[in-house]
Amino acid sequence: MLPVPPMMRPTPNQAKLAAIAVDLNIRLRLADMPGAMQERAFRCTRAVLDANLEKKPNPTHVAMCLKKVSNAHTNTKKLMPGADPSNLVIVAIANAFALSSAVYIAANVSSGHVNPAVTFSLAVGGHINVPTAIFYWISQMLASVMACLLLRVAIVGQSLPTYTIAAEMTGFGASVFEGVLTFGLVYTVYAAGDPRCSLLGATGPLAIGLMAGANVLAAGPFSGGSMNPACAFGSAIIAGSFKNQAVYWVGP
Repeated sequence: MLPVPPMMRPTPNQAKLAAIAVDLNIRLRLADMPGAMQERAFRCTRAVLDANLEKKPNPTHVAMCLKKVSNAHTNTKKLMPGADPSNLVIVAIANAFALSSAVYIAANVSSGHVNPAVTFSLAVGGHINVPTAIFYWISQMLASVMACLLLRVAIVGQSLPTYTIAAEMTGFGASVFEGVLTFGLVYTVYAAGDPRCSLLGATGPLAIGLMAGANVLAAGPFSGGSMNPACAFGSAIIAGSFKNQAVYWVGP
């Protein structure tokens, strides 16, 4: 079906006149029927017309579009060269279950943000106020630094790993990567916390963790798949290396 040019689209007044004409046409066509049957047929016809005229854009279309974009992005990255697959799978699984557990544990206390990017999105959306968001950010940064410090003490004689980008990537490209990954994660957080999705229940944190694990599998060899400025900040502080640190703040 060809699209209707803007100049040919009816104005509100024309649409009302057309609706009146349709109404009269229906009544004339049903005039020969018995009274009870005529009224029933008229109501059924009007109900069908109203249902079609009042249709609104389906939000599932937008969700499907975002899903396809995410799938295309992931599938494209899988075709690029990467690191050792076995190590990457282990890291992705660990990330998935660790994040799921952290979100589940803190969900009833602080909504289980765990991530400054998630906190920022909820603050922008008006779900939390700015002072609360700042307090969450400070807590997340301190927790990341303490965790990396504990790891540094535990692995005496070894260097603390930090997030790095692949030699084939630019800082801008890595920022775009991290931005897309973080968008997918935040989108999943909103979907898991949607009050209309009562069927999710306790599986919401698991969905968030699995999304993070999938992102690590897809982008681990290229930008590390951080999606979390706090993680990059903590490891950079303890390791004393801030190379490409802006990637993990600008992107998410």
